[in-house]
Amino acid sequence: TVTGEDGPQVGAQVALAEDGEAVAVTETDAEGGYHLGDLAAGAYTLSVTAPECEPAAVAVQLADAQDAHADVELAPAGLPTSRS
Repeated sequence: TVTGEDGPQVGAQVALAEDGEAVAVTETDAEGGYHLGDLAAGAYTLSVTAPECEPAAVAVQLADAQDAHADVELAPAGLPTSRS
């Protein structure tokens, strides 16, 4: 599920990449949900983008015949980031 400041992110672009190559792409539904299936086991990067939001990426490790799923919260674009 992809959420943002105001709840579910409808129409966010969700991409799954392995070794820098996109292997699956979809968009979120009315509830911020998405489905990426029929994937081989391995290490992937799940990237999410949406208008007026900062892009996000998370590492996903899949076992054989497992669907990719990760909850992602997007931050509004243009907000200052904290520095350590």
